[in-house]
Amino acid sequence: MSLTGVEAGGVDGAEVAATPAPSPVAGDDEPSLVDLARNSTRYARAWGDLVSGEAALARINLGRMLLVSLFIPALAVGVVAGLDGVLAGLLHHVVADWTVAIGGVAAINLAALFGVLYVLRRWWRTLSLPRSRAALTRLWRDHDDNRTHGKNPDAQGDG
Repeated sequence: MSLTGVEAGGVDGAEVAATPAPSPVAGDDEPSLVDLARNSTRYARAWGDLVSGEAALARINLGRMLLVSLFIPALAVGVVAGLDGVLAGLLHHVVADWTVAIGGVAAINLAALFGVLYVLRRWWRTLSLPRSRAALTRLWRDHDDNRTHGKNPDAQGDG
């Protein structure tokens, strides 16, 4: 078929598609080129449908995830406020003064905040892979096959 949709003999693609495929001979068990084309088209269409269906599902789930992700901080604030209330009540029961109890809860919250920030700082340092980077630097410095002492990293030459 040509790019214009017209066959070399003057027949267009719609007429070719409308004509039924010849029936296979009784002893011919091998699939024909027409069967291969039909199956390939069905296969490609099924993959296209699968990809478009999964993209639609992903779009729906992304919206749901964004909506739920807005509830997580609100839920965390509610949990912290509830725990602070319980802790303030317990401290008031011990010291019998609301000012000291609320001040104690504030001090505990600040200590917890600094503890979390300290842990996050330690975790952040490991993201840069300091040991691996140091090992690669040592390997690069110690492994000098071309005796250039790191001045010419291109060991290939001009070609």
